[in-house]
Amino acid sequence: STTTPTSPTTESPYVDVISCNTVMAAFAQQGHYEEALQLLSQMKSSQSEPSQPTDNNVNKSFPWMPLPDTISYNTCMYALAKSLSSIQRKNDSNLSFAQQQAQHAEDLLREMMNNNNNNDDIQPDTQSYNTVLYAWYQVAAATTTTTTSALPASATNTTVAGTFQTPTPSPTRTTTGRQSAAISAAHHAHELLLIMEDLIDGGSTLVQPDEYSYSTVIQAYATCQLPYDAQRVLERMIARCSSTTTYSQDRTRSSRGSGSDSTRTTRNSNYNNKLAIVRPNRHVYTAVMSAWSKSGQVEKAQELLDQLLYEYETY
Repeated sequence: STTTPTSPTTESPYVDVISCNTVMAAFAQQGHYEEALQLLSQMKSSQSEPSQPTDNNVNKSFPWMPLPDTISYNTCMYALAKSLSSIQRKNDSNLSFAQQQAQHAEDLLREMMNNNNNNDDIQPDTQSYNTVLYAWYQVAAATTTTTTSALPASATNTTVAGTFQTPTPSPTRTTTGRQSAAISAAHHAHELLLIMEDLIDGGSTLVQPDEYSYSTVIQAYATCQLPYDAQRVLERMIARCSSTTTYSQDRTRSSRGSGSDSTRTTRNSNYNNKLAIVRPNRHVYTAVMSAWSKSGQVEKAQELLDQLLYEYETY
């Protein structure tokens, strides 16, 4: 018997964004970041030509392709970060590659942040930022040599009743080109963390710095043997968890690549908002202890361990 043809459906015949993201994720898992980026480029190709075709979710140059969303960008940034996992501390070509990959990931993040095409489906979230933080951490880890001399013990700060005082600037030391690249990568990560804090302080519910965000930045400083910078991040976490309802303070923002600090003032923020409070856990403390230990200042690590024990006994 013959089948009566059905009438055409109103459903779009084009591939949807889920289909493309699935393929993109497969590329990322296999380490094929170039293919993932190419697919993203194809998906973005119509955004400058909104007049064709009439369906807003389909582009002109590739009529079977949907426009990208947050997951599309996150997947490509993950692919770039994943490509850094096999980087070895071998030569400057690897260093250049690592920096390019991390910078490309950050460029995608900032493209999401700017969202010049006002695409509501493209909004960076916590995963977006954390992925790029990890990429910069990978650069710091890949470019830091194991022969960096420890900071002198005389440079350590004194403590009052077992509590760290505000650290003084890190002692000046001579760094190689590779060490400078590692420090620059750590500062890149720190600046993105500060942006995350500003966003949640401004009421964002999509971007919420978590323990992973803070510990990744701290670990980046630890690999550079910059324990004072790592300590600052921890102390800011503690300050943000203070019992007061609001506070305004000058936050120290690391200048990219120079190791120097400049000060900026933040708005009054309500830290009773549970989303804005990230209480440092044992992973964060351990990351800072690692920073002190790698710099040869074991007594500082011991003091932090005692502080951690006290914090959790009184919590």
